[in-house]
Amino acid sequence: MAKSIEHLEEEIQRLNQELSILSTIGRTVNQSVDLYEILNNGLDRIREMTLVSRAGCYLVEESQKDLVLAAQRGCSKSFTQRFRRRPLGDGGLTGKVALTGEPLYVEDYASHPEALPLAVEEGVKSLVIIPLKSTAKIFGTLNIEWQEPHCFTPQEKNLFNSIGQIISSALERAFLYTENVRRLEEQKTLHSISQEIASRLELKIILQKIMESAVELLGSKPGKSTSGTIASKTTSASLSTDCRSPWWGGRSLMSGEGSSPRSVPRKRRSSMRTMKMIQTVGGSWTPITLKGSWEFPSS
Repeated sequence: MAKSIEHLEEEIQRLNQELSILSTIGRTVNQSVDLYEILNNGLDRIREMTLVSRAGCYLVEESQKDLVLAAQRGCSKSFTQRFRRRPLGDGGLTGKVALTGEPLYVEDYASHPEALPLAVEEGVKSLVIIPLKSTAKIFGTLNIEWQEPHCFTPQEKNLFNSIGQIISSALERAFLYTENVRRLEEQKTLHSISQEIASRLELKIILQKIMESAVELLGSKPGKSTSGTIASKTTSASLSTDCRSPWWGGRSLMSGEGSSPRSVPRKRRSSMRTMKMIQTVGGSWTPITLKGSWEFPSS
């Protein structure tokens, strides 16, 4: 009975320790959406709480089909330079895990047929490679190494698998955030381009529509001069139009500016055609005639 109680207490202590490790690593990697902050801070917590010799994270570079060492702790400079980039299809044990998505536990690394000579020279005795993946994608691998022989218990395997899942979730969030930012920037760029195109075409299109609508409503053809018509229909009186609209630049559009309508005889009705000016797309002014009759005021 005493032994069973002692064993139960040890098991509770182990579980609490594992929960503490997972909780600490989870808080650490979820504090940022920056990819390299997640990896570097996560490796710091892993080495601190599991007392491993060295650890590193490889990420899959899809464009080149390579494995890239994105972060490491405890690796030598020569190892980092030599294995900073590794072909995905020829990446040894790490490449196999990245392709299969299955974790790998090697207790006697030196005797493994695919052990790296440089890693063996640097004293690697045992190795764990955990895939970092989501449901549909493998992001890379988490490599943890010991410089003394290590036998992995089922509980340790569960612990390292859980650590890999936590880091994988943080990586997925970081990748989604980066992808959303990239798409937003693309949309902003496309919107800016469309606005630039619209600003150059909008004025021409609007003016063309105005001219077409006016021609359709008035039944006139743009480009036909009506100055002779007005001159022939009017008597000695002249009509003055003082247009101050910026559309015409403040200039009078009719001849005889300054003359007074009171010079026309009293109650004289004259059938006249007045001229409407419409600016075409090319920038020239096109007269359009509008029929009507007016009664001039008495002098």
